[in-house]
Amino acid sequence: MHFVMHYVLGERYKEAINIMNEALKYHPNNFDIYYNMGMIYTMLNDFISAKTCYEKAAIINSLEYNTNYNIAMIELILGELEESEKYFTNCIESEELSPHAYYQLAKIYMIKSDKDTAIKALNIAIDLDNSLYEKAIEEPIFIPIKGYISYPNIEDEDIEQKSDRITKKEKKIINHLEETYKLVGKLNYKEIGIKYNNIKNKIEERQIEQ
Repeated sequence: MHFVMHYVLGERYKEAINIMNEALKYHPNNFDIYYNMGMIYTMLNDFISAKTCYEKAAIINSLEYNTNYNIAMIELILGELEESEKYFTNCIESEELSPHAYYQLAKIYMIKSDKDTAIKALNIAIDLDNSLYEKAIEEPIFIPIKGYISYPNIEDEDIEQKSDRITKKEKKIINHLEETYKLVGKLNYKEIGIKYNNIKNKIEERQIEQ
């Protein structure tokens, strides 16, 4: 797929998609094609098509955790908390992505009003990658638990962070998804939280009635 990269680097995404669709006719079970198409659709903000491509890639190779992480972020953007949580939980097994997965899970737990679990997940994320500390302090959703965020223990500033092992291309996609979620998340935090709490209250009411 190297011949497609000059289109991607030049942000000629639609041309790249056309070439990859043609390639799929001859290689219908190629992980790289579906995964790269997913990333391109992500940059085009076509998250439904991106999710479809990532899911097909995940079927071909379920051990590629970057695919699961991107699906999880898209589910978070779409407001599908349970699905997002499931995919982020899968990413905990990835050495490179586990800090980011815990960080995003902490957001989900905050939306669910589970502050204790959010604190635990967030501090694990920072322990795995101390660069997430400043990010957490500036994240609005963590304001209610700000006093419980542990300051990272930096014994050696030269220690390589796990996130540094993620490729530049992967970082670009992750950053794009996070920036998109920042825009959508401000609208979704309250709406999703109210929706989740209403469901939780109904379940509790039924349990009391029984």
